Amino acid sequence: MHPDALLFFEQDFWPTLDCMPMGVRYKLDLCATKVSLRHWQLLATAEREELIALACENGEQVDRYRERLGALARQYDFALVPIDPDPAPWQAEVPRLAMEAPLWRAMNPFERFVCLKAQASSKHAELLPRVLALLKERYPIPAGRPGGEAR
Repeated sequence: MHPDALLFFEQDFWPTLDCMPMGVRYKLDLCATKVSLRHWQLLATAEREELIALACENGEQVDRYRERLGALARQYDFALVPIDPDPAPWQAEVPRLAMEAPLWRAMNPFERFVCLKAQASSKHAELLPRVLALLKERYPIPAGRPGGEAR
């Protein structure tokens, strides 16, 4: 499965980037910052694409991402809203939603983040089951053991 298959629900807005992609929302959480959709839409398409492409996986990259966000916020005259990311629920050892623990442990932090956001979606109740089905294809859990645990 292609890694982007998990984000099937974003395909409609990718050509224009009018909505904030899940990958950017994840990076914002890593930076402990929130940007409103209205402010996202102020950014030029090239700047949106830059934020999508900019790495944000370790402390130094998070700092650079945060600095770039700050520069854009100053340029477009909007405030970055701080959020409390600790503890980030996608980093928990056990799932905070109904799923097999081995599947949760197999997922990377971004996949966990997508599941938690899908669960929180009040508009799209079918989203989490579809995301979980894709993840079960990606990470098959051995059957026949309690909780899907392999020995």
